[in-house]
Amino acid sequence: MDLDKISNIIGNIKMTSEQTNNIGKSKKDIKDIILNIKKASFKKDKVQQLQKKIIQIKSAFMTNWETDNIPFIENILNNIDIHEGIPLPILSICGHGTQEIRFTKYLSYFLDSNKKHGLQDKLLKTIFNPECELSDFDSNWSESCEVIPEIKLGVIQEENKKIGCYADIGIVGEEYIIIVEQKILSDESKHPDTDMNQLERYNIALNNNLNYKDKKKVKIYLTTKRNNNKNHYGWLPLTHEEVIDRGINLLKSNDISNIGKENLMRLLIDLAVGPYEIVEESLDEIILLGNKLVNEKFHLGSIVRFNKLIDENKKVIEILLEG
Repeated sequence: MDLDKISNIIGNIKMTSEQTNNIGKSKKDIKDIILNIKKASFKKDKVQQLQKKIIQIKSAFMTNWETDNIPFIENILNNIDIHEGIPLPILSICGHGTQEIRFTKYLSYFLDSNKKHGLQDKLLKTIFNPECELSDFDSNWSESCEVIPEIKLGVIQEENKKIGCYADIGIVGEEYIIIVEQKILSDESKHPDTDMNQLERYNIALNNNLNYKDKKKVKIYLTTKRNNNKNHYGWLPLTHEEVIDRGINLLKSNDISNIGKENLMRLLIDLAVGPYEIVEESLDEIILLGNKLVNEKFHLGSIVRFNKLIDENKKVIEILLEG
């Protein structure tokens, strides 16, 4: 194998390590290794010396890679048994994981402390407490409230027509209201009878509603990805990933029953994935490649593919490991 080819291989390893931050990177400075190889003498009397150096570099890199990454892979293999089964994301299995109306009802159910999901008000408080603290809510705000899917915020007057305004989820307490508007695939909906933005309409309707006018208000705009360039008109942006992270913290707390824990995992996986079949196939391949890397050690192609799958499914993996 010539030096250029070796340099390219190590360069590919470096690029792969930089592109994936979900598992440990080699402690060896790959850039310096490539530079040293390129500077090496091509004289015949130093070929053997160079070959020995290459073998040492390869051995050192493999050792460092195994030290950094094998424990992570073994943790996956020891804690995720897909043959025994995993908590199933109900909406995604049915092909409805990206449909906002169904998911809104699903999320509303888990936020309602009166439902039999085993979480009481813990998930409600875990998800929204950071925003509620900013509005000086009482510490026990989540203990007594009503969760209302498709809540009517009121109406706005536009010329000779009244336009009704309905948000996805309302959480109403004696002194406050939390409104959640969720967008999965769509953007804010337009209305043919007004030029106002959807969130603008909701703000006006909410402020004109005598039932909510004097209550503390927290307005959440829940999306799959954050858009910092978007004007949210006073609504606080929150992403599914942030909700998942907060839900994982609840899983870690061990402050919920076993049935509550399993139901929470189902909800979080539904948040993290689209069509379930894709995740199922990915998990199969992650386990297959993980076993190969543990048993057969270093293999560049397997590492690249494994890293890519972990990066694409990192939240699902994190949820399952906590379970």
